[in-house]
Amino acid sequence: MNKLTGIILLNVIVNTLGFSQTHEWWANNVGWDGHASWESYILLKPGHMGPNAFYIPNSLDGVIDTNSSFQLSANSYFTKGEVTLNPFVVWNINFGKRASLQINGAPIEFFQTSHDLKTERKIFHLDYNDKIALGDVRFMFSGQIANNMAIYVGIKTASGTNIGSARYTDTPQYFFNYSISSGKPGNHFFASAGFTAWQTYDDHHNQDDGFTYGLGYIKRLSSNLVLKSELYGIVAYLRDGDRPMIVSVELQKKLAKDELNFFARQGIYDFPFTNIGFGYKWIWK
Repeated sequence: MNKLTGIILLNVIVNTLGFSQTHEWWANNVGWDGHASWESYILLKPGHMGPNAFYIPNSLDGVIDTNSSFQLSANSYFTKGEVTLNPFVVWNINFGKRASLQINGAPIEFFQTSHDLKTERKIFHLDYNDKIALGDVRFMFSGQIANNMAIYVGIKTASGTNIGSARYTDTPQYFFNYSISSGKPGNHFFASAGFTAWQTYDDHHNQDDGFTYGLGYIKRLSSNLVLKSELYGIVAYLRDGDRPMIVSVELQKKLAKDELNFFARQGIYDFPFTNIGFGYKWIWK
């Protein structure tokens, strides 16, 4: 009897663990029609994917970074049923005092996702056990058009991997942003407005797009300490996960030449993540 009980328990465990990794499980979960590709069932929207899947434009606070620099940050994202850890790199190349090119992105991310969240995101069964993904590269060109006005345009490439686990979109995203500031430098308000668009796998809507916005305040706490707070997001037209709103706080500590950053972000709407991290920026003229 004990041997039989052990065999039954073993079968239950195997079936429980393996059920969520079969084609039948996926087909039942998404309501597969027997013809559509599995990509078409994954919603390419910030509210239904990993935290690094989209670029959600924040503001330049009216002034571009005219220093050439390289920043390496450590990021952690938390939501119900998932933890994501990833490095983030930012390389800024200046072209005089009025223009710069920035290349940034998360080169790799490590994640642990619950079965319930995998089911909700409709991930593909062949990617069920994945825990690593490679990220997108973004290119952003910034220009200073007046003392308190700046603009940037950019693209998120489709270089990210693991769309089957709803980590990256495998489609490009384009964005444009205009920002202004008001007040004395180091103690001023700033605001931004712009536009972003990205390709989808929806046969009825090949593209999702919307307006971007941002509003924030910078406060110089001391000669080498600056606090930046901001509310920003996207208002897209398809709804159901494509209108992320985020509030962020960043503490910047100026060193002899370089800079140390501590930051936190909280999704308010369509971005169900809490982000905590820190970074170091090497600066040269």
